[in-house]
Amino acid sequence: MSENLLIGVKHELEVASELTGAGLVVSLPLVDIGVDLLASRKDFSKTVPVQVKYKEKEQNIFFTGKEIAAYSAKNVYIAYILADSKWYMPFSVFLDHAEQPASRKDQAGYIVLARKSAELAEYSGEKGFARMVEFINGP
Repeated sequence: MSENLLIGVKHELEVASELTGAGLVVSLPLVDIGVDLLASRKDFSKTVPVQVKYKEKEQNIFFTGKEIAAYSAKNVYIAYILADSKWYMPFSVFLDHAEQPASRKDQAGYIVLARKSAELAEYSGEKGFARMVEFINGP
């Protein structure tokens, strides 16, 4: 088993714990459904898929073309953890702000945080986490 896999699971469990601490019900799918967590209201009237990403050395939010295709149709919320910051946003917000150069054959997309962090401040850290909880608890 790779060290990267264990580190990834560690961060998935941390996000699950934080969501549970915020009063949500969190489930980890037993089969691979393409997301890491399912976060629900206590009455289960709304469930939101959550994809957790951790990058120790990266300073940008990055998704492959395959991930973009998969998450775009699922109303996914992303929890993107970098070495020195955490970002929580609907995948649609990522798509609205991501660069997807036509020259990339893999159709990947990324947000260069050095250029967009002020614009995306509401999705950063505790503020971003609170927005995610509000989204799940909202209408």
